[in-house]
Amino acid sequence: VAVAFLWHHHQPDYRKPSTGEALLPWVRLHGVKNYYAMAKIALEFPEMKLNFNLVPSMLDQLLEAAGGTDDIHLRHSRKSPAEMPDEEKEFLLSEFFSANWRTLIEPFPRYKELLDLSGKKKGEHPRDALRRFGEQDLRDLQVWFNLVWFHPYSREKEELLAGLMEKQRSFTEEEKHRLLDLQLALLGEVVSLYRKLAESGQAELTTSPY
Repeated sequence: VAVAFLWHHHQPDYRKPSTGEALLPWVRLHGVKNYYAMAKIALEFPEMKLNFNLVPSMLDQLLEAAGGTDDIHLRHSRKSPAEMPDEEKEFLLSEFFSANWRTLIEPFPRYKELLDLSGKKKGEHPRDALRRFGEQDLRDLQVWFNLVWFHPYSREKEELLAGLMEKQRSFTEEEKHRLLDLQLALLGEVVSLYRKLAESGQAELTTSPY
């Protein structure tokens, strides 16, 4: 039996037409998680032949993100909680638990602690939960939201990520920015990794309409 694995890498266009800023972070986060790690793992098994379909709207946004174009969630990740007005802090509580709770939040004690503190499971409004969050809690939330979207492959291979996973809490602004810089650095490798797979003959690349 001949089996062909066809992996479909797609994202819709999340950019706001008037500004070009992405309103959702999924190209950046899935890029650093699935798209990056899948190519890195594939390269370790050159006998495995694969097919990847790369959608143009995903590639455009991925290249922009790797080049430093902010999305709203990245902008809120970079900013120090000490400099945030309440509405921006509420954005963190509203948006930075946007991950599968069972697989990406609850396995990590500090992230689960922050989820419980937020009252989201009870449907509590971020405005009411904010009084329970200090600046350090909000910074830890910024880090965890970005940290869990790195693939386990990267968390094992990258010393910075392994160290943050072990530390669990009390992250510094410097650590947070190093994390975000690493995120963009790995994103910047994605296209070249798939090009390498194609040039070696290990993978065939296809595309589909924008």
